[in-house]
Amino acid sequence: KHECCMAIFLDAHHQLIEFCKIAEGTVNYVYSYNRNIMELALTLHASGVIIVHNHPSGVCEPSDKDIESTVLLGVELERIGVNLLDHFIVSRDTHFSFAAAGLSLTSLPEVEKK
Repeated sequence: KHECCMAIFLDAHHQLIEFCKIAEGTVNYVYSYNRNIMELALTLHASGVIIVHNHPSGVCEPSDKDIESTVLLGVELERIGVNLLDHFIVSRDTHFSFAAAGLSLTSLPEVEKK
């Protein structure tokens, strides 16, 4: 009934280290502090991270805010030597994968100039 953000921390062989709830939000918004994710990644000696959050509405297309926050996290993790491998948005019946959709996890999409 409300959005939650989870993080999957992986080692260099993409084996699971830990699966953690990062934040809980409202019916249509969750804010997760990148600092907390980065701190956990360093503490757990993770090489990779996958972020997962839900959209209770059932619509799994990422919002502009989802895209911006994902790219910011990807850039910040990259600076400390950790790869953001994917960001999944899930609902009861479907899911969306940034990686499968070909969205960059470290740079914003080009805006079409008019």
